[in-house]
Amino acid sequence: MPRQALGGVRDAAQSFLEFAEWAGARAEENFPLGGVQVFDEAGNFAPSYVPPAELEKGRAGGKIKNPKLPDVGASSITAGAVVRSVTQFMVPFVR
Repeated sequence: MPRQALGGVRDAAQSFLEFAEWAGARAEENFPLGGVQVFDEAGNFAPSYVPPAELEKGRAGGKIKNPKLPDVGASSITAGAVVRSVTQFMVPFVR
């Protein structure tokens, strides 16, 4: 059961990341501002500005990928599925 609660938190976070990517793509269509690259190609922390043309080129070439959190396996019992769904729903309300 605790693993399913963790799965619910992961599902909520992944849903937020996917929404942020969708909203950013829609905003970029209307207001091409570019983006921020947080890590360099070696994986080191090096925040930098990415111009709109380079951002589009990176997306088209597959160089820029959407973040994907590790999966947490589904429950084999109904109680675990309920815990996961309720946790996913409740995460935004936790302070």
